[in-house]
Amino acid sequence: MVTQNLNQTGLKAAIGSTIDHATRQQILDYLITAGIGYTSPDDGTTIPVQEGAGISNPDPDANVLIETNANNTIKLDAKLKAIIEATKSDVTLTVNGAAPVLVATGAGNDVVTFNNNRGTTVLVGAGNDTVYGGGVGHETMDGGAGNDWLWGGSSAQLFGGSGDDTLLSGGPVFDTSISSTLYGGTGNDVLFGGWGNDQLFGGAGDDWLSAGFGNEILDGGAGNDTLVAGMDSCQLYGGAGDDILYADLFAGRGSMLSGGDGNDTLEGGASGVADTLDGGAGDDLLQGGVSTVAEYGGSGNDVLKSGAGYGLGTLLDGGAGDDTLVAGAGYNPANIGSDTLDGGAGDDLLIGAAGTVAGYGGRGNDALYSHSDASHGSLLDGGTGSDSVYGGAGADTLYGGAGNDLLVGGARTVAEYGGDGKDVLYSGSDASHATSLYAGDGNDSLYGGAGNDTLYGGSGSDTLVAGSGTQTLIGGNGNDSFVGSATGTASMVGGSGQDYFYLKNATSSDSIDGGGGSRDSLTFLDHASTDVTDISSGSNGSLDITFSNGQVTQISNIEYLIFNDGHWTKL
Repeated sequence: MVTQNLNQTGLKAAIGSTIDHATRQQILDYLITAGIGYTSPDDGTTIPVQEGAGISNPDPDANVLIETNANNTIKLDAKLKAIIEATKSDVTLTVNGAAPVLVATGAGNDVVTFNNNRGTTVLVGAGNDTVYGGGVGHETMDGGAGNDWLWGGSSAQLFGGSGDDTLLSGGPVFDTSISSTLYGGTGNDVLFGGWGNDQLFGGAGDDWLSAGFGNEILDGGAGNDTLVAGMDSCQLYGGAGDDILYADLFAGRGSMLSGGDGNDTLEGGASGVADTLDGGAGDDLLQGGVSTVAEYGGSGNDVLKSGAGYGLGTLLDGGAGDDTLVAGAGYNPANIGSDTLDGGAGDDLLIGAAGTVAGYGGRGNDALYSHSDASHGSLLDGGTGSDSVYGGAGADTLYGGAGNDLLVGGARTVAEYGGDGKDVLYSGSDASHATSLYAGDGNDSLYGGAGNDTLYGGSGSDTLVAGSGTQTLIGGNGNDSFVGSATGTASMVGGSGQDYFYLKNATSSDSIDGGGGSRDSLTFLDHASTDVTDISSGSNGSLDITFSNGQVTQISNIEYLIFNDGHWTKL
C-alpha cells in the first residue's frame, strides 16, 4: 500500500503496459487539467501516487491510485483524481463518492459501476466492457475497442469507440433539463436517448438510434442506419447510407426527418403532430403520417406518399429526379387530405386523392391524375415538358403548360388549358356538366364531351371537334378546322384565319360563322349537293340552307360550300 511522489515519467512507468500508450496520455492530460501540479510540457513536478491491491479506502493524500486487484470497491477521497486498474484480468470495479475522478482499465472484459455526484471520466480499454453511471455529476465514458455497453447517468458523454457498442442515456426519470451526448464510433452500434434533450451520433457502421422523451437530435452518420424519433420534437439525420427513419407513433410534437445521401425510407408518425420528411440525395421512399406537413424527395427517383390526411394537408415536393407522388393514405386515393403535389424536375407521376388541392408536374414529361371526388376539385398543372393530365370526378382545372401535352377531363372538369406546344384536350363532361377547353399557342386538337362544352382555339392552326352535347366551338388566329358531332348540336365560329368546317350530322340544326377569314369553307359529310332544296336569307345577314330531309343549317361568312358528292359552290 505504498504512496510515493512520482513525476509524469515515473507515473507512466508505474502504470506499465497493462494500459495502452494512448490511454496513458489521456490520463496525464486529465491530471494536468485537474491542476494538482502536473504541467505541459513536463517540468518534473511530482504528485502522490498510491500503489497496491484491494485498496478500498485510498490514502487521503494520494492523487492517483494504481490498483492491481481485479475486483474491488473504492471509496473516493477529495484529493483522489485517478483510479487506474493496472491488471490484465477482467476487472469488476465499483466507485462511490462525491469527487471528480478518472477511472481507467486495461484490456479485458471489465465491469465498472460508479455512484459519484461530482463527475467521473471512465476509460475502459480493449475488450467487451460494461460501464454503469450514477449520481448527478457530469460523466464521460470511453468504451475503446470491443463490444461495449455504456449506461450514462446525468449529463453524460458516451463514446463507444470501435466495436458494436450499446449506449444508453440515463438521468433522473421525468427530468428533461439534463441532456447527454452519445457517440457510437465505428461499428454497428445501438444508442438510446433518455429523458433529457440528448444528442445521438451513430458514426461509421450500421447503427440503431432511438430517441427518448426529450427534444433530441439523432445523426446516423455513415452506414445503413435506423433512427427512431421520441415523444418530443426530434431532428433525425440519416447521413450517408441507405437509412430508415421513423417518427414516433404517439409523439406529442412534430419531428424533422432528413435521410441524407443514400436510398432512404422515411415514415411519419400516427399522432396528430406535424412531421417534416426530407429524403435528400438518392432514391428515397417517404411515407407521410396522419399530420405530416411536408415531404421533400430531393435528388433521385423518389416515391412520396401522403398520410391518411383526415382533412389535413401535406406538401409533397419530388425535387430532382423521376418521382412518384401519391396523395392520401398510400395508394388509396379515397382518403381525403388537402394535399399539394409538386413533381419538380424530372419525369414524374402524380396521383391525387379526393381532397388534393393542387398538383404541379414541374420540369419534365409528367403524368398527373386527379382522383378528386364530386365534392372537391383539384388544380393540375403539367408545367414544362410533354405531360399527361387526367381529371377526376370533381370540379378540376387542368393546365398543360409548355410542351406537347395530353389533357383528359373528368365528368365535372371546369376548364382545360393547353398552353404552349401541340396539345390534345378531351372534355370528358357528362350531360349535366360543361367544360371549357382552351387551345393555347400550338397546333392543338380539342374534343368536346357529352355536356354543353365550349372549345376555344388559340394562336395555332387548331382542330376543334364537337362532342355529343350542345357544343360551342370558337376558333382563334390560325387556320382552324371544326368538326361537328354525329349526334350533338354545334355552334361554330371561325377566327381570322382560313377555316374549315365539317358537318356530319344529317339531322341537327347547326350554326356556322366563318369569322374574319376570306377563304372559309363548309363541308357537308352527310349531304350531296342534290339534297339542297333552298338557300335563303336568315337573320342578321346569315343564310339558311335547307335540305330535303327538313334539316336547316344556318351559315354566315362562309365562302365555299362542299358536298359529299364532290360538288362545291362559291358563295
